[in-house]
Amino acid sequence: MKNGIKANKLSFLLHYQYAEHEEENAHALEVRTTLESLINNIGQEYEKMNKMAEFMKIQIDLEAEADTNMPSEGQENEQQVKLIRQKDRQARKELIDQQHQARIENIGNDATNAWIALMHSTRRTEGIKAARQIFAKSRKSKPLSHHIFIASAMMEFHCNDDKAIASKVFELGLKSYNDKVDYVLRYLNFLIQINDEPSMSSSKRMS
Repeated sequence: MKNGIKANKLSFLLHYQYAEHEEENAHALEVRTTLESLINNIGQEYEKMNKMAEFMKIQIDLEAEADTNMPSEGQENEQQVKLIRQKDRQARKELIDQQHQARIENIGNDATNAWIALMHSTRRTEGIKAARQIFAKSRKSKPLSHHIFIASAMMEFHCNDDKAIASKVFELGLKSYNDKVDYVLRYLNFLIQINDEPSMSSSKRMS
């Protein structure tokens, strides 16, 4: 499995299987190292995506510069041709941004999945305080999705039996993800579950 991980640095299956194996053998440090390695690999892929999207847009800008420096041939439709090319370049840039955003959303979900796995495994091997530290660390990383807040809140609620901390985690996430319908609904469902009517009204207003 270790050789497979070296050859497939983004394989969730291999990283998770190996981490599970090491956890069963009480190798907490190896579990943490394995999952942190996966997170770092995803982060490197994220940086590559950003650089590639930026490079593609720079290439389009260079095309625009070449058009500007192109000597005039006195054609009557020269301005029209330039306008068409300008619109084409703008459309290509917008497409790059749209495709890039979709990729970022996907890789953000992947990274969050790995952070959640690390947080849960840390709770099992090192305790709730260490798991909270993982959650705090994850919030400073990119890319990330709202699911990390849901997972942390549910961990506090189900594993630590702490409604207050779970609610605080949801409220913290709401500051960044109040536009995410899935997040707001999960928070509302949680409030209904614990029968917290004042907070429920506040969350409805935010949504």
